[in-house]
Amino acid sequence: MNSNDKINKVSVLMTCYNQEKFVNKAIQSILSQKTNFDFELLIGEDYSTDNSLKICENYQQKYPNIIKIISDHKNIGLSANQQRLMDASTGEYIAFCEADDYWIDEYKLKKQVEFLDSNPNYSSSAHQSTVIYDNNNLTHDYRDNVPETIETKDLLAKRKFHTASFIFRRNLIDNIDKLPSPLTGWDRAIFLLCSFHGPIKYFHEPMCVYRKNKIGLTSNVTHKMLLNDLSIIGWLTEINPAFPKFKYKAYLYRTIFEYPPKIEIFPLIKYYLLHLVFSFSYFPKNFTDIRISSKRFFKKLFAS
Repeated sequence: MNSNDKINKVSVLMTCYNQEKFVNKAIQSILSQKTNFDFELLIGEDYSTDNSLKICENYQQKYPNIIKIISDHKNIGLSANQQRLMDASTGEYIAFCEADDYWIDEYKLKKQVEFLDSNPNYSSSAHQSTVIYDNNNLTHDYRDNVPETIETKDLLAKRKFHTASFIFRRNLIDNIDKLPSPLTGWDRAIFLLCSFHGPIKYFHEPMCVYRKNKIGLTSNVTHKMLLNDLSIIGWLTEINPAFPKFKYKAYLYRTIFEYPPKIEIFPLIKYYLLHLVFSFSYFPKNFTDIRISSKRFFKKLFAS
């Protein structure tokens, strides 16, 4: 990987904002990958106010043929940052690793790329992740009972895999409109897009770590931020008119009232009711979802 005109098999995209505590380990985990192909690491440094940029620049100086920093003199937000990384990518495949996560299998890229090279009918690949909580020593698998082959219908509810596990064929994003912005669930939009073009191969072995920490999006997301994700539906329907938009809208409304750590009573009630209404688009299979979401709604209602 010493040639300046090398052809990269994989572009690894890393968004980074105020992650000086974690970005070092994330970068090292990518550099440690053992492959028989070239890859690049594109870091979208989103005008951090801590030392994140300096840390990334130090690595770029050591590995100028692998690492490229894409930044600006302003903060542009998560989904716009991710979009500019995708626009700058050159690899046949695109993989993700946000700056507060890291990979734990040095053959991760090799395993996934070899499978996709040998199975052109598959659009992408993902795998199990280990969840680590920074405020204690608890760890667990990201999801249980995930099928080895994932299709669009499997992505219309809870996530089956974490972003840092995903790799897909770059040509799937050629000649389509850019992602709506801002988004919280930009990655879910990419997962669904890929599923339109072929199944997703899932490896059950954990090959990355997903950190749960106080500065991460999960701990700070609001219902107003999640409302932006409704724009994903129009984007996906333009690409695939058969996309079950009402079923997915039911799921998004459930996420809007259920996922934020805190939510006021009025939006809690409003988006719970919208979830119920749109869930009838897949009647009578919606009854299980209604039972579970109602239980969580009343728990939040009585806690507020």
